[in-house]
Amino acid sequence: MPANQPFWGEVVNNGATYWDLIIIADLEFVGFATVTGGVSRDIQVNKPKGADGATITDNGYKPAKISITLKLVQQVDWDSFQNDLLPSIHPRRKGGPRTPVVLTHPALNVLGVSRIYFTSIGAPVIGSDKIGTVKLDAIEWFPAPKPVKKAAGKGKTKVNPGSIGYAGNQTNVPDAVYGSQGPSEFALVGIGF
Repeated sequence: MPANQPFWGEVVNNGATYWDLIIIADLEFVGFATVTGGVSRDIQVNKPKGADGATITDNGYKPAKISITLKLVQQVDWDSFQNDLLPSIHPRRKGGPRTPVVLTHPALNVLGVSRIYFTSIGAPVIGSDKIGTVKLDAIEWFPAPKPVKKAAGKGKTKVNPGSIGYAGNQTNVPDAVYGSQGPSEFALVGIGF
């Protein structure tokens, strides 16, 4: 579980809050930052033809898509962007490694998102108010999954929970809960058999 994050109204530096600041690749960006994104799961919905209802399959967690907008208000913001931040997220040397970086910002850290990989870096746009804006897009980074090892053998044997300990013929064992029919396949799966 991620650590508690600061409240967005808590002022920390020259009128800025923790939610205005951002640390990327261990570098604190001097200007103001806005971060958007969120977490989601890959859900497959299967609806049989001609029937009501549907089943869902949870295919796991999808990497978060993240947008970061940097506001360059003063000369020091511009210098911080071009001399510190940009070289760490967009190395220009031939074959330079592009690696995931650590992101520190309460909006995503509260969701457990902390390592990102940049997918696009926009050119600075200067507005009529003479404030520069740079848009960065990233995706949450995960280490490569470890292969799932399957146990040797034919898998689990399904057992009627009411017949555990019954020494006789296991085929039509009376069950205290389900009667002589035994539990349904769904009930066995639901209780972990």
